[in-house]
Amino acid sequence: SEAHHRTATSHHNLSALLLDMDDLPAAQSYLEQVVAIFERSLGPNHPSTLAAGSNLQMHDLLVMLREFNKGAASG
Repeated sequence: SEAHHRTATSHHNLSALLLDMDDLPAAQSYLEQVVAIFERSLGPNHPSTLAAGSNLQMHDLLVMLREFNKGAASG
C-alpha cells in the first residue's frame, strides 16, 4: 500500500542520514526494516524489495571495509 511505501521510503532516508553520521548500527536497523516492509507489502521478488536488499548488502560491505581499514591503520 501507499502507506507502507511512504514508511519504507522514510526509513530508507533515515538510514542514509545515519550512514552520513557514521551510525552504522542504526542505519542497518532501518535498512532491515525497509527490506521487511517491502517483502510484506510487495513480495520478495519485487524490484523495490530487491533494491532494498541490495542497499542492505552495500551497507554490510561498507561495515566490513571500515573494519578492515581500521585494522590496517592500527597494524
